[in-house]
Amino acid sequence: MQENLRGLNITADGPTLNYSVPAEGQLDSLFIFPQLDPVTLEIGLFLDSKLFEHFQREYVGDAEQHLLDFSLALINNVHVLYQQSSMSPNLDIVIVRFEMWKKQPVSI
Repeated sequence: MQENLRGLNITADGPTLNYSVPAEGQLDSLFIFPQLDPVTLEIGLFLDSKLFEHFQREYVGDAEQHLLDFSLALINNVHVLYQQSSMSPNLDIVIVRFEMWKKQPVSI
């Protein structure tokens, strides 16, 4: 037994659709996702004293430089991830404030 109701075929196996998505409805369509300027994410990066102490134990020579390199590499890797062509929208990450606390502030 088969019934046809406005493009919907109903068979013993269940309903099947006789429908195709128009080009404007495809996920890569500029109608759905227009070419927009990249979104900018402004972040503040705060490295606390516990992380600094950890790097002092691991890198006796120059813990401050190693921690700076590590934190900037981490943010850079996230930034590169969002620059991939498969990611939409394009995201730029900008560090607007950077603090490395060698001693924990009293107010925290």
